[in-house]
Amino acid sequence: MARVGMHLWLAVTAVIAALTVGLWLMSMVSPEEAQIWQQAVVYGAAFLGVFGLATLLGYLVRAIFWPGGLRYEHLKSSRRQGILLGFLAVVSLILQAAAIFNSGTALLLLIIFGLLELYVQ
Repeated sequence: MARVGMHLWLAVTAVIAALTVGLWLMSMVSPEEAQIWQQAVVYGAAFLGVFGLATLLGYLVRAIFWPGGLRYEHLKSSRRQGILLGFLAVVSLILQAAAIFNSGTALLLLIIFGLLELYVQ
């Protein structure tokens, strides 16, 4: 496993890349006229952005509140939860685009991803 600092640097790079690509594509293409590959790039940028932010914030919270813990364990947990939150954000966006996202589906998604997190731990 690479150093923790390298993983955090990659998370920062993922956030910056997601913001750059997402904002550029959203400014160039309207959602009604977007082709499938453009929508896939927007969803990929959303995943990268949420993954990077959740990883960074999760690691910082763990480092502040549990300073005696192992740094790579903090990173491993933060990265796993970042991936899950990234998928949760993308699935929510896809459901919203299909006009089937409501409070019931949001609750169901939270339960599914919560159970997935408990299973993976």
